[in-house]
This record gives sequence, C-alpha cells and structure tokens, in this order.
Amino acid sequence: MKKKVFFDTDLGIDHAMAILFAQATGKIDLLGITTVFGDAIIENASRNTLYLKQRFAVLIRTKARVLDNCRLKNKGGKSFNH
Repeated sequence: MKKKVFFDTDLGIDHAMAILFAQATGKIDLLGITTVFGDAIIENASRNTLYLKQRFAVLIRTKARVLDNCRLKNKGGKSFNH
C-alpha cells in the first residue's frame, strides 16, 4: 500500500530531487505540493514546482494542484493549476 504524501516546500534543487526520488520508488501517492518562502522566494518556489510537475510528470497520476501556501493563509491564496 502506498503512503499518502503531501509536500510543503520552498522548492529548490534539493527538494526537487527528493520529490523525484520519492515518486520514483513507487511507494508514495503524492497528493499535492504547497509552496512556501524559504531558500527561494515564493514566486520562484511556485514556478519551480510547476516546472517539476510539467517536465517530470510529477502529480500527473492525481488531480492535485500546486498551491501557494503563504497566500492561502492570507485568504488571497492563489492556486496554480497547470
């Protein structure tokens, strides 16, 4: 049985590789990814996550979306559904 996983990340190269490796194991069901400010500004983290989704088919098996977590907390949240 696959473990259900939801990533909350400031997606940079380290987190991107972790997500790709985790998904490649076939042991997780990636439900979604939210982006936060950290090593990357929020706009870059969201852009990186969308690139990961489009280029490497991350989240393709689900209807999950990429969400900007900082804006969600401020009720002006932006949902990136590409």
